[in-house]
Amino acid sequence: MKCILLLFSLFLIFSCSRENPSIDLVCEFNKNATYIIKWEYAYGNDGYVEIFASDNPDKISKRNPIGKYEINKGYAEINMKKVNRRNFFLLSFNNKYDYKVGTHFINFDSIQNCRDIGGYESNNGKRVKWAKIYRSGSLEHATYHDVVKMKSMHPKTCVDLRTIYDDNYLQNNNLDIFKNIYPISFDAKCGTPINKIYEEKFRTGDAVIYLQDIQLGLAEDGKEKLRSLFDILLEEKNYPIVIFDRHGMHQLNFAVAMVLSALEIPVETIHKDAMLSNKYFDKNRFKDLLSGYSEHIQCVATTLLSVEERYLNSAFLHLRKKYGSIDNYLTMEIGLTREEKEKLRTLLLE
Repeated sequence: MKCILLLFSLFLIFSCSRENPSIDLVCEFNKNATYIIKWEYAYGNDGYVEIFASDNPDKISKRNPIGKYEINKGYAEINMKKVNRRNFFLLSFNNKYDYKVGTHFINFDSIQNCRDIGGYESNNGKRVKWAKIYRSGSLEHATYHDVVKMKSMHPKTCVDLRTIYDDNYLQNNNLDIFKNIYPISFDAKCGTPINKIYEEKFRTGDAVIYLQDIQLGLAEDGKEKLRSLFDILLEEKNYPIVIFDRHGMHQLNFAVAMVLSALEIPVETIHKDAMLSNKYFDKNRFKDLLSGYSEHIQCVATTLLSVEERYLNSAFLHLRKKYGSIDNYLTMEIGLTREEKEKLRTLLLE
């Protein structure tokens, strides 16, 4: 009997040891066409990490590593020959634990703030699949090279969150690269302060309150449109999907936050994803447009084109107070059933 218990205990220990330990991974692509991968490994710094690469995150062969590094080095610099092709990497630590990683940010000529939401770790240790959902600013000014690059990502569906107040709403010749186009006017019904801004009756503090009100408004006024978004995400045939609004910020932050919440991604990670817009949205492109306006108007515009954690957090606090949790909100108000949540996690987590 003791032997049986010992064998059973060893089996449990072995089974648990095969689960990947938590690890922090970052992958960036610099101006020298070099990928820089950094890691913080939870199981000590002894041994080696082998790195494998592919342009398809679902098909990364472990036959020929592109590099082998000591784990205690903590990073690797990799120069890929085909710089116009997006690469994904599989890191194998001591040939025991495997992790996929890619770059979140995708650099285009004129498409602002385009990012892959893959790689984020859920509360149960799974990660969002790479190259399934992209979040982006408007596609309307895409150059020829942007369109070529977007096609190389093989997107099937775009979801346009821009409101009817945006210029050139759905007047976008570049949308013909998508098989499916879904216009969802994701509107917080907060109105637009543009006239007050020009008249200098709208201050920086007003802009902060306005951006918080957008998040609260989307939570309450955007329920039907949010449900439409989830309906699109629940269809496997729609992937890969690009979701965009005008600047890839405020409307999109709330929509992506709800999707990540449904995938059980920690709220701290959701905030970090939203805050990346401050890094990848290029405000310098607006300098010429704003140069003729007063310093007051420029400050207000800069605030409106920035993200702070308190904006999205205002919606989170409201939903937790009113519904008890974000999950309850998704169930009670958006109508996501347990089966639909499980289906979404099957589609998007690995």
